[in-house]
Amino acid sequence: MSNNLEIKESLTKIGLHSLIHSIWCWSLQDQNLLKTSLSTLCTLTANNKLGINAMSQPSISASTSNANSFNASSNSLSSQSSSSSLNLLSTIIKSLQKSFINQQLKSSFIIQKYAFSILTNFYTRLTVHNL
Repeated sequence: MSNNLEIKESLTKIGLHSLIHSIWCWSLQDQNLLKTSLSTLCTLTANNKLGINAMSQPSISASTSNANSFNASSNSLSSQSSSSSLNLLSTIIKSLQKSFINQQLKSSFIIQKYAFSILTNFYTRLTVHNL
């Protein structure tokens, strides 16, 4: 998948990012699942305009129960926005921010590396788009 744009676009079209978003609350509880999810998203968004755009759109499969579970599992303040307006990118950013504040993620270096790689993919796309 890493060097094949056609496969990345096909996986984006069938909703791989939505699947990962729907299991995000479980990913926060299981370090291996979180690493795998972030690694997959990092690969999916690398040089993939469609994948980047899809991750920044509200996720259809993110249900209210997932958003509530996410809030309860991380002991965070209640969400300001409804679950229908949450996108996967904002969820990753919020999780990364909470990991810094609460130091919840024990093996957080690799997790932070993947999260920042995803953010770099978005920034690179936005920079190229604005040129």
